[in-house]
Amino acid sequence: MTHSPLSGRITLCASLLLALTARLNAQDLPAPQNPAALLQELDQITKGAQTHEQQRRSEAISRIQSAASSPSSSVDLLLVALDATKYRDKHQDFIDWKQKNQDTLRHPSFQNAAQLQLRYLLLGLQRSEQHDAFAQVNETLAYVNALQSLHFLEETYVAPPPSKGYQAISCPADKVTKEAADLMNTPLSGYKVVEWLQIKDLLPNKDFNASAGDYFGILDMNVKEPLRAKKDARLTAVWDQQILAATIQANSSKDTQKAESFKSDKLPNLLFKKSTDTAAIGQPNRAVTEIMTLIRSYPTNPSVPTWIEAARKLLTASESSAPGANSTPPKTAGPDPLPASMVAPTAVQTNAPTHP
Repeated sequence: MTHSPLSGRITLCASLLLALTARLNAQDLPAPQNPAALLQELDQITKGAQTHEQQRRSEAISRIQSAASSPSSSVDLLLVALDATKYRDKHQDFIDWKQKNQDTLRHPSFQNAAQLQLRYLLLGLQRSEQHDAFAQVNETLAYVNALQSLHFLEETYVAPPPSKGYQAISCPADKVTKEAADLMNTPLSGYKVVEWLQIKDLLPNKDFNASAGDYFGILDMNVKEPLRAKKDARLTAVWDQQILAATIQANSSKDTQKAESFKSDKLPNLLFKKSTDTAAIGQPNRAVTEIMTLIRSYPTNPSVPTWIEAARKLLTASESSAPGANSTPPKTAGPDPLPASMVAPTAVQTNAPTHP
């Protein structure tokens, strides 16, 4: 292949330029003449970015708080977001879809779901270094109480087959439709209101469950984790709430096998985890009592060896930390020392759930 003289000259110039650049880059530049001014400029840029983020957060909170004031206005905001995202440039398709789904959109469970989504979104947006997950415990408990009271822990309603010549039975007002359950199970990061307002980056990335409808996940991440980190005595009461809710859910299930499996497997596992946390927050004597009750109640459970090992460790630690455990016993026999008093855990103080 023949190269033109012009091509050769271009190649030569490029080679010389690269060589010159490499020689220049081999040495550092002189120190900045005014580093203090550069640092001040960086501080101003950082402050400006923080101000802009706070402004976005405040505007989003204001808009969502207004819409979350009622179930119907919550649905209205969702519809606006759907029109601007999923149906962008397809407004007629949106009108047709909305008309077709009027009954779904008006059902109490769907309207409750729309409002609950916004309430949970507000909890995320209102997080800050000062108002962290621990500070939000009571607000979060009020939210999960609303989830339960509005039937979102119950199975989705399935209408019985209609008789010949009759229409299907509509979902009762105190039951949850499939569409409402689907909405509640949508992660906030995929919620159309979040997409429309472009606030995904403002959601917490710690101690915050992704789904507004995940009752047990919210208790685990948003409530128990921060209480556990602070060794807060309310942790045991939250465990009691979770165990009671799980028991009610299992007993109300139409699946008999699922209910029996809960009683024999999941329930004792939950009780053991509660006992572990009870010991961790400084109540080892109460924890030992709970584990011994568990072992006696479920002697054939496959986890019994694990429970026995945990009880042994707590009892051994209790013996080694008892007064006079490592000193010479007195010659005069006396009564055994009484065990440490078992103070009942503080009851959880929750706000009454706001019912739409």
